[in-house]
Amino acid sequence: MRYQHAGLLVFLTLAASGSSQTFRGAINGSVTDPTEGVVPKAEVVVENIATGIKHTTFTTPEGQFVFHSSYRQASAPKPRQIARSVLRTVST
Repeated sequence: MRYQHAGLLVFLTLAASGSSQTFRGAINGSVTDPTEGVVPKAEVVVENIATGIKHTTFTTPEGQFVFHSSYRQASAPKPRQIARSVLRTVST
C-alpha cells in the first residue's frame, strides 16, 4: 500500500510538471537603427523557405516584435543588414 501511494505521488508530480511545458515556439526580437535606437512601427516579415508563405507584423513603440507559432528552426549566424536597419536573429 505504501508503494502505491509513492507511485501515485510520482505520477502526479510528473504530470504537473509536464503540463507546464509548451509545444509552441516563437520568433521574437527587436529592430534598431545604426545608432542602436529602437525603430517603432517597423514592418517585420518572416518567410517559410519551403512553402514561400510570409507572415508580417510591426514593431511595438519599444521596437520589439514577436511571431507566435510552431517553428522548428530559425538561424542566423550574425546580424543582418536590411534597408538601413539591423535585424539581429537568435537561434533557440
